[in-house]
Amino acid sequence: MSHRYWFPLLALLACGDSGGTPDASLPDATVDAPTADAPVTDAGSDVISDAGSDAPLTGCQARKTDDLTGVYVSTASGADSSGCGTRTIPCKTIQKGISQATQGSGKTTVYVASGAYVESVTLAAGITVEGGWNVSSLTWTPICDGTTSTAVSIQGVTNTTITASFSGAGTLRDLQVTSKASTDPSESLYGIFASGSSTDLTLEQVVVNVGGGGPGVDGVNGDAGASATDAGCAASNGANGGSGSAGAGGATGTFTSTGYVSTDGTSGANGGAGHNGTAGGTGACATCQTFTGSCPNSCGFGSVNRCAGNGISGCGGAGGTGGTLGTGGGASVALYVWDAHVTVFGGSYSTGNGGNGGSGGSGADGGSGTAGGAGANASCPTSLSNPTCFLNSCTGTLNSSTTLNGGSAGGSGGAGGAGGAGGGGGGGWSYAVVAGGDGGVSVDGGVLAHGDAGTGGTVGGANGQAGDKWP
Repeated sequence: MSHRYWFPLLALLACGDSGGTPDASLPDATVDAPTADAPVTDAGSDVISDAGSDAPLTGCQARKTDDLTGVYVSTASGADSSGCGTRTIPCKTIQKGISQATQGSGKTTVYVASGAYVESVTLAAGITVEGGWNVSSLTWTPICDGTTSTAVSIQGVTNTTITASFSGAGTLRDLQVTSKASTDPSESLYGIFASGSSTDLTLEQVVVNVGGGGPGVDGVNGDAGASATDAGCAASNGANGGSGSAGAGGATGTFTSTGYVSTDGTSGANGGAGHNGTAGGTGACATCQTFTGSCPNSCGFGSVNRCAGNGISGCGGAGGTGGTLGTGGGASVALYVWDAHVTVFGGSYSTGNGGNGGSGGSGADGGSGTAGGAGANASCPTSLSNPTCFLNSCTGTLNSSTTLNGGSAGGSGGAGGAGGAGGGGGGGWSYAVVAGGDGGVSVDGGVLAHGDAGTGGTVGGANGQAGDKWP
């Protein structure tokens, strides 16, 4: 018994667990075998017969290749030459086989021999790519056991292993799709990516395994603020600088026509500079007695105003800089559909974990302020006598003097404020199937299994949101 499900618009689906157990939302995971293709004439000698029996072969055993409509691919014995694709000279890569099929009159099927094909593949309209074949010399024999859907393994070399975007119908049958491992920060991985309103893709007994999304990049810690080295700055209140605000954490990422878009945090703000110290006291002033006149014989007494120095204010330290943002983690999606229509018969669609968001960098402390300084003292003579000429200058005897005190020291400068921590990036998503836009997915049997959502990055400001998963 088979069951059919339809997920319109942004239907986000992933049933089962990472161990492959069907989810309760799929009450019957039994899959009806796809309807066998109508018998075709095989130009080769690969028709199977049961030893000792004349009974006709049925089901998988009855599968045949057709030289007139088929292109042959074998990673073991093929070569991507200009004339490849025949039984005698198969192509080496699936992509070359598809290219040959689209150029050849009446070619509709790419037969793929067992083996590992390290390539990412773009499908074409009107072409069926079919695995599940063993090759011995020129004989192509269908594989009809538990390895039918895994004997051919397409191992992706880009973040999308299979791309389907064409005008018409295409089919992928009896093979395994395995993503590459994520190698770039925040990288999202897709097993099969079908897009475009004219794309009609059928997946029959396809096994998809996708690795985890790439983690986000951690932010960089801020730089410490410079300490003040001078004094005598313009007076202020001596307050410490304010701390910089923490960056915001990245929200959950979104799905678009071009794929998953992760969300970064924001960087922390720089700390404020410390305020200069309070004003110093005013130095004492007095009218002092002094000699005056000119030589040789007119020396006398006069007066002059004299003041001690004022106190000076300390300077404030610089603020520390904020930590930079953490970037969002990438997603892991087995089947991504946007505007296209995809029908799934059996198989399995499994994903890894979403990438964790990067942590924001820590904010740094501000620099210290300098202390204020007292004003310099001055002196004032209080009694001068015997004004005489000496070397053409008026001079005499200083009997006593008074010290004029300098102003009290100004206040110390405030320390710079600490920078805010950067916000962490949002965690990536993990979904077996995503359908968005005007597209939809019809699922007839099969197993859907997701990994865990990526966690949001931490440190300082708000954490990034964890990537979601279904259910």
